[in-house]
Amino acid sequence: MLRFYMPSSSEVKEKRAKELISQFDAFINSSELRDYLKALDINSNTPEGMLRDLDRYEERMTESGQIVEAQNAPLNKVLEEKRHLLYPYYGKLGLLNINKPKLNDYNHIVLLGGTANSNFDKTECAKLHLNNNVKDVSALACFRPISLKEREKAYTNYGQMEFETEVGSFVSAFTHFFDIKEEQKQAKEWFERNLNKCSSMRVFYNERKTVFRVFASPSLSLDARASTYDTCEDYVKRLSNHNDCKILVITNNQYCNYQFIPFARAILKCDKEGIDMDIIGCTDDNDITSADDYNTGMYCGDIKNMIREIIIFKEELGTKV
Repeated sequence: MLRFYMPSSSEVKEKRAKELISQFDAFINSSELRDYLKALDINSNTPEGMLRDLDRYEERMTESGQIVEAQNAPLNKVLEEKRHLLYPYYGKLGLLNINKPKLNDYNHIVLLGGTANSNFDKTECAKLHLNNNVKDVSALACFRPISLKEREKAYTNYGQMEFETEVGSFVSAFTHFFDIKEEQKQAKEWFERNLNKCSSMRVFYNERKTVFRVFASPSLSLDARASTYDTCEDYVKRLSNHNDCKILVITNNQYCNYQFIPFARAILKCDKEGIDMDIIGCTDDNDITSADDYNTGMYCGDIKNMIREIIIFKEELGTKV
Protein backbone atom coordinates (compact mmCIF):
# COMPACT_ATOMS: atom_id res chain seq x y z
CA MET A 1 0.00 0.00 0.00
CA LEU A 2 1.27 3.44 -0.93
CA ARG A 3 1.88 5.72 2.05
CA PHE A 4 3.85 8.94 1.91
CA TYR A 5 6.02 9.78 4.91
CA MET A 6 7.72 12.97 6.08
CA PRO A 7 11.54 12.79 6.17
CA SER A 8 13.02 13.50 9.60
CA SER A 9 13.25 17.10 10.77
CA SER A 10 16.90 16.40 11.59
CA GLU A 11 17.60 16.66 7.85
CA VAL A 12 18.02 19.98 6.06
CA LYS A 13 15.13 21.40 4.03
CA GLU A 14 16.68 20.65 0.64
CA LYS A 15 17.29 16.99 1.50
CA ARG A 16 13.74 16.59 2.85
CA ALA A 17 12.31 18.07 -0.37
CA LYS A 18 14.47 15.75 -2.46
CA GLU A 19 13.34 12.69 -0.51
CA LEU A 20 9.69 13.71 -0.86
CA ILE A 21 10.02 14.24 -4.60
CA SER A 22 11.55 10.77 -4.85
CA GLN A 23 8.45 9.34 -3.14
CA PHE A 24 6.14 11.30 -5.43
CA ASP A 25 8.00 10.19 -8.56
CA ALA A 26 7.74 6.57 -7.39
CA PHE A 27 3.96 7.03 -7.15
CA ILE A 28 3.71 8.61 -10.62
CA ASN A 29 5.75 5.77 -12.13
CA SER A 30 4.18 2.96 -10.10
CA SER A 31 2.55 0.00 -11.79
CA GLU A 32 -0.46 0.46 -9.51
CA LEU A 33 -1.16 3.96 -10.82
CA ARG A 34 -0.46 2.98 -14.44
CA ASP A 35 -2.81 -0.01 -14.17
CA TYR A 36 -5.49 2.19 -12.59
CA LEU A 37 -5.20 4.72 -15.41
CA LYS A 38 -5.20 1.94 -18.00
CA ALA A 39 -8.52 0.73 -16.57
CA LEU A 40 -9.83 4.22 -17.38
CA ASP A 41 -8.34 4.10 -20.91
CA ILE A 42 -5.66 6.63 -20.00
CA ASN A 43 -2.16 6.07 -21.37
CA SER A 44 -0.48 9.39 -20.56
CA ASN A 45 3.08 9.15 -19.24
CA THR A 46 3.40 12.61 -17.71
CA PRO A 47 1.63 14.01 -14.63
CA GLU A 48 0.25 16.86 -16.75
CA GLY A 49 -1.18 14.40 -19.27
CA MET A 50 -2.68 12.23 -16.54
CA LEU A 51 -4.31 15.28 -15.00
CA ARG A 52 -5.76 16.38 -18.33
CA ASP A 53 -7.16 12.94 -19.15
CA LEU A 54 -8.66 12.46 -15.69
CA ASP A 55 -10.56 15.72 -16.07
CA ARG A 56 -13.13 14.05 -18.29
CA TYR A 57 -14.35 11.98 -15.35
CA GLU A 58 -15.10 14.98 -13.13
CA GLU A 59 -18.72 16.08 -13.11
CA ARG A 60 -18.95 18.90 -10.57
CA MET A 61 -21.25 20.95 -12.80
CA THR A 62 -25.01 20.38 -12.89
CA GLU A 63 -27.19 20.79 -15.99
CA SER A 64 -28.00 24.32 -14.83
CA GLY A 65 -24.29 25.22 -14.80
CA GLN A 66 -23.93 25.26 -11.01
CA ILE A 67 -20.71 23.96 -9.42
CA VAL A 68 -21.55 21.67 -6.51
CA GLU A 69 -19.58 20.14 -3.65
CA ALA A 70 -17.83 16.93 -4.68
CA GLN A 71 -19.97 14.75 -2.42
CA ASN A 72 -23.11 16.07 -4.15
CA ALA A 73 -21.83 15.91 -7.74
CA PRO A 74 -23.61 13.83 -10.41
CA LEU A 75 -22.26 10.30 -10.76
CA ASN A 76 -20.09 9.55 -13.79
CA LYS A 77 -21.51 6.68 -15.84
CA VAL A 78 -18.11 5.16 -16.73
CA LEU A 79 -16.84 5.29 -13.15
CA GLU A 80 -20.04 3.67 -11.93
CA GLU A 81 -19.73 0.88 -14.49
CA LYS A 82 -16.14 0.25 -13.36
CA ARG A 83 -16.86 0.65 -9.64
CA HIS A 84 -15.73 -2.86 -8.61
CA LEU A 85 -12.85 -2.96 -11.10
CA LEU A 86 -11.33 0.26 -9.71
CA TYR A 87 -11.89 -0.37 -6.00
CA PRO A 88 -8.80 -2.58 -5.37
CA TYR A 89 -6.55 0.10 -6.86
CA TYR A 90 -7.74 2.61 -4.27
CA GLY A 91 -6.55 0.24 -1.56
CA LYS A 92 -3.15 -0.15 -3.24
CA LEU A 93 -2.83 3.62 -3.69
CA GLY A 94 -3.54 4.34 -0.03
CA LEU A 95 -7.11 5.67 -0.11
CA LEU A 96 -8.64 3.07 2.21
CA ASN A 97 -6.44 1.70 4.99
CA ILE A 98 -4.15 4.43 6.34
CA ASN A 99 -5.49 4.73 9.88
CA LYS A 100 -2.64 3.94 12.30
CA PRO A 101 0.13 6.38 13.26
CA LYS A 102 3.75 5.69 12.40
CA LEU A 103 4.82 8.71 14.44
CA ASN A 104 4.31 7.45 17.98
CA ASP A 105 5.74 10.37 19.99
CA TYR A 106 3.48 13.07 18.52
CA ASN A 107 2.76 16.11 20.72
CA HIS A 108 0.28 18.02 18.54
CA ILE A 109 -2.90 16.78 16.85
CA VAL A 110 -4.34 18.56 13.81
CA LEU A 111 -7.74 17.83 12.24
CA LEU A 112 -8.40 18.81 8.62
CA GLY A 113 -11.93 20.04 7.93
CA GLY A 114 -14.50 18.34 5.72
CA THR A 115 -18.16 17.44 5.92
CA ALA A 116 -19.94 17.98 9.23
CA ASN A 117 -20.24 14.27 10.00
CA SER A 118 -16.60 13.58 9.15
CA ASN A 119 -15.51 16.46 11.41
CA PHE A 120 -17.25 14.71 14.30
CA ASP A 121 -15.60 11.42 13.25
CA LYS A 122 -12.16 13.09 13.21
CA THR A 123 -12.75 14.68 16.59
CA GLU A 124 -13.76 11.32 18.06
CA CYS A 125 -10.61 9.80 16.54
CA ALA A 126 -8.53 12.61 18.09
CA LYS A 127 -9.98 11.79 21.49
CA LEU A 128 -8.83 8.18 21.07
CA HIS A 129 -5.30 9.36 20.24
CA LEU A 130 -5.10 11.99 22.97
CA ASN A 131 -2.37 11.25 25.51
CA ASN A 132 -0.26 13.06 28.08
CA ASN A 133 2.28 14.12 25.46
CA VAL A 134 -0.26 16.12 23.44
CA LYS A 135 -0.01 19.85 24.07
CA ASP A 136 -2.87 20.96 21.87
CA VAL A 137 -5.53 19.79 19.42
CA SER A 138 -6.26 22.09 16.48
CA ALA A 139 -8.95 21.90 13.81
CA LEU A 140 -8.31 23.66 10.50
CA ALA A 141 -11.48 24.64 8.68
CA CYS A 142 -13.14 27.34 6.59
CA PHE A 143 -16.45 29.17 6.50
CA ARG A 144 -18.11 26.78 4.03
CA PRO A 145 -21.84 26.61 4.79
CA ILE A 146 -23.01 23.19 5.98
CA SER A 147 -25.72 21.72 3.78
CA LEU A 148 -28.96 20.33 5.17
CA LYS A 149 -27.92 16.83 4.06
CA GLU A 150 -24.64 17.08 5.98
CA ARG A 151 -26.33 18.44 9.08
CA GLU A 152 -28.95 15.69 9.11
CA LYS A 153 -26.29 12.96 8.89
CA ALA A 154 -24.34 14.48 11.77
CA TYR A 155 -27.56 14.79 13.80
CA THR A 156 -28.35 11.12 13.16
CA ASN A 157 -24.93 9.96 14.35
CA TYR A 158 -24.16 12.42 17.14
CA GLY A 159 -27.38 14.17 18.16
CA GLN A 160 -28.81 17.56 17.27
CA MET A 161 -26.53 20.58 17.69
CA GLU A 162 -26.40 24.12 16.40
CA PHE A 163 -23.86 24.92 13.68
CA GLU A 164 -24.04 26.55 10.27
CA THR A 165 -20.48 26.29 8.91
CA GLU A 166 -17.56 23.88 8.76
CA VAL A 167 -15.92 25.88 11.55
CA GLY A 168 -19.08 25.67 13.65
CA SER A 169 -19.27 21.89 13.27
CA PHE A 170 -15.79 21.57 14.82
CA VAL A 171 -16.74 23.87 17.70
CA SER A 172 -19.74 21.62 18.40
CA ALA A 173 -17.64 18.47 18.03
CA PHE A 174 -14.94 19.72 20.42
CA THR A 175 -17.55 20.67 23.00
CA HIS A 176 -19.22 17.26 22.57
CA PHE A 177 -16.12 15.04 22.85
CA PHE A 178 -13.66 16.95 25.04
CA ASP A 179 -15.93 17.91 27.93
CA ILE A 180 -15.42 21.63 27.38
CA LYS A 181 -17.60 23.88 29.50
CA GLU A 182 -19.06 27.10 28.16
CA GLU A 183 -17.09 29.22 30.60
CA GLN A 184 -13.83 27.66 29.36
CA LYS A 185 -14.28 29.02 25.84
CA GLN A 186 -12.34 32.01 24.58
CA ALA A 187 -12.63 33.63 21.16
CA LYS A 188 -10.10 35.60 19.19
CA GLU A 189 -10.79 37.17 15.83
CA TRP A 190 -8.64 39.01 13.35
CA PHE A 191 -9.32 40.43 9.90
CA GLU A 192 -7.25 39.18 7.00
CA ARG A 193 -7.74 38.32 3.36
CA ASN A 194 -10.57 35.83 3.21
CA LEU A 195 -13.57 35.33 0.97
CA ASN A 196 -15.67 35.85 4.08
CA LYS A 197 -13.59 38.89 5.14
CA CYS A 198 -12.80 37.40 8.52
CA SER A 199 -10.60 34.73 10.02
CA SER A 200 -10.82 33.59 13.58
CA MET A 201 -9.38 31.25 16.14
CA ARG A 202 -11.47 29.92 18.98
CA VAL A 203 -9.55 28.57 21.94
CA PHE A 204 -10.93 26.11 24.49
CA TYR A 205 -9.50 24.38 27.56
CA ASN A 206 -10.58 21.37 29.54
CA GLU A 207 -9.84 20.44 33.13
CA ARG A 208 -6.52 18.86 32.11
CA LYS A 209 -5.46 22.25 30.65
CA THR A 210 -5.13 20.80 27.17
CA VAL A 211 -5.53 23.56 24.58
CA PHE A 212 -8.16 23.04 21.87
CA ARG A 213 -8.26 25.45 18.92
CA VAL A 214 -10.51 25.83 15.89
CA PHE A 215 -8.95 27.88 13.10
CA ALA A 216 -10.96 29.59 10.37
CA SER A 217 -8.05 30.12 8.04
CA PRO A 218 -7.68 32.91 5.48
CA SER A 219 -7.83 32.13 1.77
CA LEU A 220 -4.84 33.01 -0.38
CA SER A 221 -7.18 33.49 -3.33
CA LEU A 222 -9.55 36.40 -3.81
CA ASP A 223 -12.29 34.27 -5.37
CA ALA A 224 -12.20 30.97 -3.46
CA ARG A 225 -12.40 29.50 0.01
CA ALA A 226 -9.27 28.54 1.87
CA SER A 227 -7.66 25.47 0.25
CA THR A 228 -5.97 22.63 2.13
CA TYR A 229 -2.64 24.35 1.54
CA ASP A 230 -3.98 27.71 2.78
CA THR A 231 -5.15 26.18 6.06
CA CYS A 232 -1.94 24.18 6.57
CA GLU A 233 0.26 27.20 5.86
CA ASP A 234 -1.78 29.35 8.23
CA TYR A 235 -1.38 26.75 10.99
CA VAL A 236 2.36 26.25 10.46
CA LYS A 237 3.03 29.99 10.43
CA ARG A 238 1.23 30.37 13.77
CA LEU A 239 3.30 27.69 15.52
CA SER A 240 5.15 29.80 18.08
CA ASN A 241 7.42 27.01 19.28
CA HIS A 242 8.15 24.65 16.42
CA ASN A 243 11.25 22.94 17.78
CA ASP A 244 10.59 19.27 18.49
CA CYS A 245 7.08 19.68 17.06
CA LYS A 246 5.61 16.31 16.11
CA ILE A 247 2.20 16.60 14.45
CA LEU A 248 -0.35 13.82 14.02
CA VAL A 249 -2.77 14.93 11.29
CA ILE A 250 -6.22 13.33 11.18
CA THR A 251 -8.40 13.41 8.08
CA ASN A 252 -10.60 11.02 6.05
CA ASN A 253 -8.86 7.78 5.03
CA GLN A 254 -9.25 8.61 1.34
CA TYR A 255 -7.48 11.96 1.71
CA CYS A 256 -4.34 10.86 3.60
CA ASN A 257 -1.86 10.75 0.72
CA TYR A 258 -3.48 13.68 -1.09
CA GLN A 259 -3.53 16.05 1.92
CA PHE A 260 -0.10 14.92 3.05
CA ILE A 261 1.41 16.73 0.05
CA PRO A 262 0.19 20.31 0.73
CA PHE A 263 0.90 19.92 4.46
CA ALA A 264 4.48 18.83 3.71
CA ARG A 265 4.81 21.74 1.25
CA ALA A 266 3.65 24.19 3.92
CA ILE A 267 6.20 22.89 6.44
CA LEU A 268 9.07 23.25 3.98
CA LYS A 269 8.00 26.58 2.45
CA CYS A 270 7.52 28.21 5.86
CA ASP A 271 11.11 27.27 6.78
CA LYS A 272 9.99 25.95 10.15
CA GLU A 273 12.71 23.66 11.44
CA GLY A 274 12.03 20.90 13.92
CA ILE A 275 8.60 19.84 12.59
CA ASP A 276 7.80 16.18 12.00
CA MET A 277 4.43 15.08 10.64
CA ASP A 278 2.36 11.95 10.12
CA ILE A 279 -1.19 11.64 8.75
CA ILE A 280 -3.92 9.08 9.37
CA GLY A 281 -7.56 8.54 8.49
CA CYS A 282 -10.31 8.54 11.12
CA THR A 283 -12.04 5.32 10.01
CA ASP A 284 -10.88 2.05 11.57
CA ASP A 285 -10.51 -1.25 9.74
CA ASN A 286 -14.02 -2.45 10.62
CA ASP A 287 -15.77 0.49 8.97
CA ILE A 288 -13.76 1.13 5.81
CA THR A 289 -16.02 1.97 2.88
CA SER A 290 -16.84 -0.99 0.65
CA ALA A 291 -16.76 -1.45 -3.11
CA ASP A 292 -20.53 -1.04 -3.13
CA ASP A 293 -20.62 2.17 -1.10
CA TYR A 294 -17.68 4.41 -2.06
CA ASN A 295 -18.23 7.59 -4.05
CA THR A 296 -16.66 6.79 -7.42
CA GLY A 297 -16.30 10.42 -8.50
CA MET A 298 -14.68 11.58 -5.27
CA TYR A 299 -12.13 8.76 -5.19
CA CYS A 300 -11.16 9.36 -8.80
CA GLY A 301 -10.92 13.05 -7.95
CA ASP A 302 -8.55 12.26 -5.09
CA ILE A 303 -6.14 10.52 -7.46
CA LYS A 304 -6.28 13.63 -9.62
CA ASN A 305 -5.71 15.84 -6.59
CA MET A 306 -2.61 13.84 -5.64
CA ILE A 307 -1.17 14.31 -9.12
CA ARG A 308 -2.02 18.04 -9.13
CA GLU A 309 -0.42 18.58 -5.72
CA ILE A 310 2.72 16.74 -6.84
CA ILE A 311 3.02 19.04 -9.85
CA ILE A 312 2.71 22.11 -7.60
CA PHE A 313 5.18 20.71 -5.04
CA LYS A 314 7.80 20.08 -7.71
CA GLU A 315 7.26 23.49 -9.29
CA GLU A 316 7.73 25.29 -5.97
CA LEU A 317 10.36 23.13 -4.27
CA GLY A 318 11.90 21.01 -7.00
CA THR A 319 14.37 23.70 -8.05
CA LYS A 320 15.81 23.77 -4.54
CA VAL A 321 17.07 20.19 -4.58
